[in-house]
Amino acid sequence: MIALKGLYPSRTGSSDIGRFVGEIRMFAGTFAPGGWAFCDGQELPVSKNKGLFAAIGTTYGGDETKFSLPDLRGRIPVHVGRGPGLDGVKQGATGGGKKVAQASDPEKTTSTRASLAIRYMISLEGVDPEKKAPDSFIGEVRILTGKSAPRGWGACDGQILSIAQHTALFSLLGTMYGGDGRTTFGLPGLRGRTPVHAGEGPEVEEVKQGQRRGGRRAALAADSDKAITTPPYLGVRYIIALHGIYPSRN
Repeated sequence: MIALKGLYPSRTGSSDIGRFVGEIRMFAGTFAPGGWAFCDGQELPVSKNKGLFAAIGTTYGGDETKFSLPDLRGRIPVHVGRGPGLDGVKQGATGGGKKVAQASDPEKTTSTRASLAIRYMISLEGVDPEKKAPDSFIGEVRILTGKSAPRGWGACDGQILSIAQHTALFSLLGTMYGGDGRTTFGLPGLRGRTPVHAGEGPEVEEVKQGQRRGGRRAALAADSDKAITTPPYLGVRYIIALHGIYPSRN
C-alpha cells in the first residue's frame, strides 16, 4: 500500500514518525527524507551513528570505525532462516544475480533473482488501521497483511489518480508509474510483482525507478522448446531509519 496523505518528506532535519532504528521502509519518491538513507550499501562512521551500529553492527560490511548499510540495489529482500524445502539464509547473505551454467548443458546459462537476507517483522500491537491510519510519509510504501488499505492509503495496483486531488503525492512521484502528467498520474503497480531497490549493485543489472521487468517466459536462443521465466519486479526505493526508537525485545 502507499500513503496518499501524511507528512511531506523533508530532505533535511529529523522525520521521526514512530520508527525503529534500522527499520527499512519502501518509498516511492526519488530522495530519502531527513533521518533516513537509501539502502545503497554506503558506509557510515560508527562515531556518528552509534544507535544504528548497535542495531545492525557489521552484518552488511564494515569494521570497528565504519559500517555499511544494506545494499538492496537490484536485489530483493529475503527473510532469514530456513523455510520448508528451501536452503537456509543467514542475515546479510547475498545470493543470485550471476549467470550460472545449467548442469544439463554448460553452454546454456540461467540467472536467479539477486537477493539480500534481512528480517521482516509484523506489528502485534498498535493502532487499528480501520480507525486511524498510522503516521506516514506521503509516498511511503508499506506491507499490509490485512485485506483493505486504511483510510489515507491506497493499494499499489497501478491505479490512475487525479493530480488536482493529490498534488503533493504527484510532486513526489510524477509520472514514473503512469499517467499523462497533465491531469493524471499513476501509483506503483505491484500486483504480482516484487519491489526491487532502484540502482546498480555489484554484479547486478541496473534497475531504474519505475522500471518493470520479468514475468514472461522467454525462449532460450539455443533451444526454442525450452523457456525461462524472470520473476516480475518493479523498481522502487528502500529507505532505512538512521535515527529513532531503539527496538526493545520486550
